[in-house]
Amino acid sequence: MQRAGNAFVDLIDDVFDNYRQFQHSNDFQQYTSWAKQFKSKLSHALNTWIPKASAFVLNLLSKLRTSMTAWWFFLDHPEVPPDNNLAERSLRLAVTKRKVSGGSRYN
Repeated sequence: MQRAGNAFVDLIDDVFDNYRQFQHSNDFQQYTSWAKQFKSKLSHALNTWIPKASAFVLNLLSKLRTSMTAWWFFLDHPEVPPDNNLAERSLRLAVTKRKVSGGSRYN
């Protein structure tokens, strides 16, 4: 299943590379063309690896296939980033303060 993992990591790397290019160029037509091709590659990868997957991996891949529109929402809506780093960064100060103060203990 290492090969399956590598295949999906390559797909995810492709997503971030192309999203970064879109942010730089703002070429919506090129992005939508790429997104259409990507969806095809993703469907092909899922259909290739699901029959070969172990129970744990099968569960994950099946969820990716059935919830494809939710997981890959940004493909159809490039104004939405493919990650939630902004949300994580906005919480970072609160997490750091909690760690410095010894946690969120109740007395």
